[in-house]
Amino acid sequence: MAWPVYKLFDQLHRYVVAYMLIHNYYAWKHHDGPAPTLTALQKIAGSSPRQTAGFVAALRAGQFVAADPDPSDRRAKLLRPAPAMVAEIGRSARLF
Repeated sequence: MAWPVYKLFDQLHRYVVAYMLIHNYYAWKHHDGPAPTLTALQKIAGSSPRQTAGFVAALRAGQFVAADPDPSDRRAKLLRPAPAMVAEIGRSARLF
């Protein structure tokens, strides 16, 4: 039996991290915002860097986030939200 997705995003700090990850990605993709990296997310997420990194690792393991190589910096990974995460965060009651 799969773990319910709502439990993954139920805590407010996790929701904020997921929301900001989506925001960073689309701001970068469509409006020349900063690259959507873990470091950039840790600076604005509102939770500790370690907590943010652990949650992003869990999102990657659950295939809610992909980490693509940055063409301009081989060491950096660009975080790309999966459509399933965008849909889950977009329909969340926390959004309203």
